[in-house]
Amino acid sequence: MSMNLFFQAFAPKDLETMREDPSLVDGWVESESRCTASIDVETAWDVLKHILGDAGFRSDDVIEDVLSNGCEVVSPALVREQAKALSSWTHAAVLEALRAIDEDEGLYHQAVYQDQEDDLLEQFDMLSAFFREAAARGDGALYYAM
Repeated sequence: MSMNLFFQAFAPKDLETMREDPSLVDGWVESESRCTASIDVETAWDVLKHILGDAGFRSDDVIEDVLSNGCEVVSPALVREQAKALSSWTHAAVLEALRAIDEDEGLYHQAVYQDQEDDLLEQFDMLSAFFREAAARGDGALYYAM
């Protein structure tokens, strides 16, 4: 079974409410009733995190004991910061960094994305667009693995 990484954007008020009352997280995340956007970067998360130097994968806080494995909380300010960091990456730079990864690095699904570069670029584009659009709305975000 593969472990995918999901991102959901939330209005600052909703994000703060979930931080104060973690019992809301599961319901709001699973129903997507309050999120303003959501993406699944599938199994590309570990390779992207390595390539991007954590851009798109930093958080301000962790909420444990929610969902299957807890979730990371990204404040609106950090969403803006990460959107800016991701905007500096080009496809050429992502591919160059991908090709420079040692075959023995042991990243999750590394071989898959080294063989299917276009799939990694598709996931990168989704991640960049998610942060850019969330930043434009002034949203924060949660991300979690399942």
